[in-house]
Amino acid sequence: HYLVATFEGGLGTSLLRLDRFAEAEVQLLNSYRSLERAFGPEHRRTTTARDRLVELYEAWGRPEKADRYL
Repeated sequence: HYLVATFEGGLGTSLLRLDRFAEAEVQLLNSYRSLERAFGPEHRRTTTARDRLVELYEAWGRPEKADRYL
């Protein structure tokens, strides 16, 4: 359900802010994939989830992964 995906995104963002990157990645990827399935790639919720993944990978020093979502 999209509300679960939204919650996962919030949790992932919180973990990102705590520099718990590996844990954040799991939550943010789950959120993004679920929202993309539910709403499509260009919906506001999906693009926000994609932006969070980019933020994660840039903070984590993994620009090659960030590039996949830009």
